[in-house]
Amino acid sequence: MYDTFDNSYQATIGIDFLSKTMYLEDKTVRLQLWDTAGQERFRSLIPSYIRDSSVAVIVYDISNDVRAERGDDVIIVLVGNKSDLSDKREVTTDDGEKRAKELNVMFIETSAKAGHNVKTLFKKIAQSLPGVDGSAIQSDSKDSSQFYDLLELFNVGGDVKDTNYIFMGDYVDRGHFSLETFTLLLVLKAKYPDKITLLRGNHESRQITQVYGFYDECQTKYGNANVWKYCCSVFDYLTLAAIIDGSILCVHGGLSPDIKALDQMRTIHRLQEIPHEGSFCDLMWSDPEDIDTWSVSPRGAGWLFGSKVTSEFNHINGLKLIARAHQLVQEGYKYMFPKDELVTVWSAPNYCYRCGNVASIMQVTDSGTHFKIFDAVPDQDRFIPTRNNGPNRMGGTGGQYFV
Repeated sequence: MYDTFDNSYQATIGIDFLSKTMYLEDKTVRLQLWDTAGQERFRSLIPSYIRDSSVAVIVYDISNDVRAERGDDVIIVLVGNKSDLSDKREVTTDDGEKRAKELNVMFIETSAKAGHNVKTLFKKIAQSLPGVDGSAIQSDSKDSSQFYDLLELFNVGGDVKDTNYIFMGDYVDRGHFSLETFTLLLVLKAKYPDKITLLRGNHESRQITQVYGFYDECQTKYGNANVWKYCCSVFDYLTLAAIIDGSILCVHGGLSPDIKALDQMRTIHRLQEIPHEGSFCDLMWSDPEDIDTWSVSPRGAGWLFGSKVTSEFNHINGLKLIARAHQLVQEGYKYMFPKDELVTVWSAPNYCYRCGNVASIMQVTDSGTHFKIFDAVPDQDRFIPTRNNGPNRMGGTGGQYFV
């Protein structure tokens, strides 16, 4: 990262420890599971704790989640590190190249200590990114924003001045026009305050937007982070949940084990960055699952919650339905649990411009809930910003955009 290597650097990699008791006929075996992540080498552990380790477990993913989630165009690099330790080599360069060819990924050997090929690695990655040096900006505009699909949503759902809209979060990230999307919703909220309700999603976060694109978009368009900071301040004021006719709870993610009654949601201090744990975090990050109660979420934040938890929560609070977003649904919406007490509503068609899903609007009337399905705006009707390395009139360097 900083083009230097120093043996005195403090380690920044972590350690995890778990225990598991196994009952084997007449014996009880207590296993201690250590994931040292290199900490022993950095002498941040007392060596005697793990010197007598008897088993090494290598875990690998049998699926292809990276390409399934990001598409075949995602850049994957197989990197062999510590190339300076030639006398300790166990994997040959030929073996690495052969494996990379089998996986259809890039390959390079590096040494962080000697500085060998580190810059070359990042240069190769940069040159392979879509849009760099004129490469891979395709006519299907997979990387254009879903701002146009928001306009289509209003066409399908009805004129704002005649319709009450509740948006359940995630207005930014993953597109060129996140800023325009959020700005339009704010303008509509200002003009029709009783018609537009904006809930907060897990992407309305300072930390998340610095990873998934919104921060970079603001930097590109304005040449500084001020607009991003202003938007993040607005995020803190967004509502966490909404109730329709006292019977439908709308929330971005899901339930929390710390919240039994709706009144507890009203006491949450929302004027802050989304915390890493607790009820606020859970409302943004939790997901329903085909279980009964609670389970640890693979997201690393929030919980997985099941049918029994949902049924009890709805009964205690007099609810008929929980409506939430947060998870891609190919059909646009999906009911869950035996009594259809929860529904996931997804309103971003052809998500990430490669998933091929339809989108939906849940319409609540006196006769019940109904769904309007719509497709993504055709590619030829989308504006694709050109790449421009010259400064724009706002001091940024990102080329065309509009507000």
